[in-house]
Amino acid sequence: MNGVNGVKLEDGVTENKTDDSKPQKTIDYEHISEESLRALWRRLRSSNEKRVENESVKIEDEFLFIQSDQDRHLSNRCSSVMNIFRSLSFIPGNDMILSHHPGFLLMISQLLCLHHVHYSELDTQDCNQSIERTSKRSIKEKEALGLPSGWCFSKTLESLRESSFCIMANISGQLDFSNFNQSLYTPLIQSVVHWVTCSSSEAVDPFPPAYLSTITPQRLMLEALSKMSILSSNLQPIVRSIKEQIPALFKTLVLLLGDRTQQVAREFSLVIMSNLSQTGGNEGVEVAHQLANFTQVISLLLKFLED
Repeated sequence: MNGVNGVKLEDGVTENKTDDSKPQKTIDYEHISEESLRALWRRLRSSNEKRVENESVKIEDEFLFIQSDQDRHLSNRCSSVMNIFRSLSFIPGNDMILSHHPGFLLMISQLLCLHHVHYSELDTQDCNQSIERTSKRSIKEKEALGLPSGWCFSKTLESLRESSFCIMANISGQLDFSNFNQSLYTPLIQSVVHWVTCSSSEAVDPFPPAYLSTITPQRLMLEALSKMSILSSNLQPIVRSIKEQIPALFKTLVLLLGDRTQQVAREFSLVIMSNLSQTGGNEGVEVAHQLANFTQVISLLLKFLED
C-alpha cells in the first residue's frame, strides 16, 4: 500500500502526500479559523475574477423597501412617458427631432448604464461591503435623477432601459456629434460601446418574452453604433471617446464576424470596423494599429465573402 503523510500548511489546511501521486490539499472546515476563511475567499475570488467580471451586479431593491402607491404611480408615469418616446421614434421624421435635443440625449445616456455595475468596478475586499457600496451607489444615482432614495425601481429600470435601446437604434442614424459638446456625447458613446462589448446575460439574452424575440441589447447597440459611424464627422468623436474601449470593441466585433449563426450581427460588425478604419488623423492610425493586432480578421473577411 502507498504511504500517506499529512503535512499541516496553515490553520485548517493539510497537504496529503502519497508515494505515487502529487500532493493534494484537503480542508477541515470544522477547525478552520476566520482568517483562513477570508484567505480562501480572496484566493477563490482572484482565481475566478475573469469569469465573475462578465456578469453585472444586481441589487433587488424590491425586497428592501415597501413600495407605496405614490411610488407605483411614479413608476407607471415613467414607463408611460418612455413608451410614448419609444413609439414616436419609429415614425419617420421624429428621429431628426429627438436626435437634436440635448436634454433627451442626456437622459438616454444616463438610462443606458444606470445601475449597471460589474464586479471588477467594485474595489472592495469583502462581498458584504461590495453589496453595500452598490446599494449606496444606487441611492446616489436615484438622487441625481431627482428620485426618492427608497424608490424601488429595478423592474421599472428594466423597462426604461429596453425603451432606451430601441430609441437609440432608431435615432442614431441622425446623430451629428459636431453639434454637441464633448461632455454630452462622450457618455452616450461610451454607454453604447459598453453594451456592445458587455458579455453579461443582461446584454446577450433576448428581451422578454424570449420565445417571441431574438433581439438582444447587444444587437440593438450594434445597430446604433453602425449608424452613428456612417457620418464621417462622427468618427473622430467616437474614437476619441472610446480610446480605452477600442481593444475590447474590436475583439467583440471580430468574434461576431466569425459567428455564422448571427448574420445580422456579422454585417453590423463589418460596417463598424470599415467605418472606424476610415478615421482621419492620429485617431485613425491608432484604430488601424488596434485592428491589425487581430491577425484573423483577413481570413474572417474572406469567409464572410464566401458565405
